[in-house]
Amino acid sequence: MDQKQIQDEYTPTDYIPSSRYDIEQMYEELLGFVRSVDNPYIKQLLEAFFVEDEAFIKKFKNTLRGALDNGGRCIVLLPCGLDNIQPKSNRSLADRIVQNGGCLISEYNVGTPLNKYQYVKRDRLQSGICQGVLVVEAEMNSGTMHTVKYAEEQFKRIACYSHRLVKFSSGNEYLEQNKNVNILSDRQQLEEFIQNINSELTYTQLTLF
Repeated sequence: MDQKQIQDEYTPTDYIPSSRYDIEQMYEELLGFVRSVDNPYIKQLLEAFFVEDEAFIKKFKNTLRGALDNGGRCIVLLPCGLDNIQPKSNRSLADRIVQNGGCLISEYNVGTPLNKYQYVKRDRLQSGICQGVLVVEAEMNSGTMHTVKYAEEQFKRIACYSHRLVKFSSGNEYLEQNKNVNILSDRQQLEEFIQNINSELTYTQLTLF
């Protein structure tokens, strides 16, 4: 019996803690958001995944359960000291992340206050832990463009949706005209970008001294 047959023979929620909410009901709410999208190109892309692709839908629903059950894990990069959760209303969320086996990461000492420029510095860490950066929608003065800048310096793969498909698009248009990025206009191009990232070998430079 191969791995796929084994996976088809059981339901993960029969063996692990899962959300108390009804997954199908939540998925219907998600489809409601998809139907409400005005841009026909973005709507078509969303429907290709969340309406037409049965294999993706099955995996997504299982992932949704995993994200909501007590074993879900998250990694959060903070722009200040670990003791200074901002906004303060997120403190309980931070506690839950740690309790569930996730972690909070900061390059700042405990007690370091939050300054605006630290959000920009954090962007280099966000791009640094990623295999690639995908810009969905960005204006030129947005924080996303800082992440793109760092991603370039780190030789990360970068893609963006065509500026014709999104509303806030000055950043997308700039990338198309001035940078060597993958421009995505349909689902196939998105899948190819992801596949190229997943198949790319990565190497770590070890420094002895």
